[in-house]
Amino acid sequence: MATFTTTTTTKGNGKATVHYVDAESSHSGQSPPYHEAMSVSVASPSATSPPQIASNPKPFRIPISPAPHGYQLNEWASDVAISHQIMDHVLNPKVTPSDKWEDCGIFDDGVQVSWLPRRPEQITFTHMLRGQTYIADCSPEEILHCIHILSFRLIWDVRIGAAGIISRFSQFSFLFYFCWRGIGQAYKGRDVTGVQGCRFLDGEGREQVKYSVDTNQIDIVWRSVELPDVPATEEKVRARIPAAGYRIERAGRGCNVTFIGQADLGEVIPGYLLRTLCHEQPRGLGRLRTAIESFGVPPYICDQYDCAVIQLQVFYPETRKTTVRAHASRAGTFALVLDVKRMYRNGVLVTKLAGEGASSLNLQDGEDRLLMSIAPSGVGKEFFIEIEPRDSDPEVDQSSGWW
Repeated sequence: MATFTTTTTTKGNGKATVHYVDAESSHSGQSPPYHEAMSVSVASPSATSPPQIASNPKPFRIPISPAPHGYQLNEWASDVAISHQIMDHVLNPKVTPSDKWEDCGIFDDGVQVSWLPRRPEQITFTHMLRGQTYIADCSPEEILHCIHILSFRLIWDVRIGAAGIISRFSQFSFLFYFCWRGIGQAYKGRDVTGVQGCRFLDGEGREQVKYSVDTNQIDIVWRSVELPDVPATEEKVRARIPAAGYRIERAGRGCNVTFIGQADLGEVIPGYLLRTLCHEQPRGLGRLRTAIESFGVPPYICDQYDCAVIQLQVFYPETRKTTVRAHASRAGTFALVLDVKRMYRNGVLVTKLAGEGASSLNLQDGEDRLLMSIAPSGVGKEFFIEIEPRDSDPEVDQSSGWW
């Protein structure tokens, strides 16, 4: 269970500290990799500052089920649309000509980095960054999930120290909380709240409801939103993202992948640190490619008929174990797609199947996927599944099965 509960104490300096505890890891001794242990301090209310989490009777939690009764209404869809518009604007050479970009060259990881210089008054901002590279032997949907699954993203996005989903609107759209790592004493860590969204386009540029074999382009974007219930922290500076994201375009047997992004860091930072950050973030594309080559693609849900409401998926790089918690929304079949070329060459072992809806779930081998069929009796119930790689013959155990 990855729910963070809170206890509040008051220090002598008048600061209230909110401690976040993972309820499951406190018993198991191991926490999901994307839920790094957090101890967050927030300013106590004063006559000049609005009340924050310390005075809120309902404490802030990163929920284990961010859509417990089905996907929630997305009140921030207009923010997602703005981020898509900014991406279209900066990547359209007719709107943003190439001579406006400052070319930083192609690095030894094969990533071409450039940026649109920030305006003089944007003293706390980064430049608008762009990174471009090619990732071979991957489909757009595979690369999407390497970015979208937060626990896998922590492997290659070195600036993110912790991340969580606050509220979920669809498989690919949700409110998030990120913590960005600092750099020594000169650059404090940052945190940010925002909304993620996705869109899918076919070869003719027509938008699709879901990705399919005809999907030619996928855009995954982020934009900051203000969430009053999520506190600004004492140890970190609250940053904001006007727009950021990845464009994934099918090209031959692989994909061209482009990163764009700009952040308001909340404080002025030295020029040398600004240059470091502006080179580092676009070059995450090179680390993404290396992660795919080293690990493969993490298991991901393919649910064309909306049978499941995905709550939480965690990938453990040390063991290649994956856990999925979901809510059954209708009877039917969906799949957990497996990278049998790189990650699970010998198949997988289902090591745990639990939850109220587990008895209504039927599992079948689908070669490169684990097919999961929900019976009508399972609708409205939640289930939890855990898989591990089949790297050796198992001991006889009637509570698990080979797939």
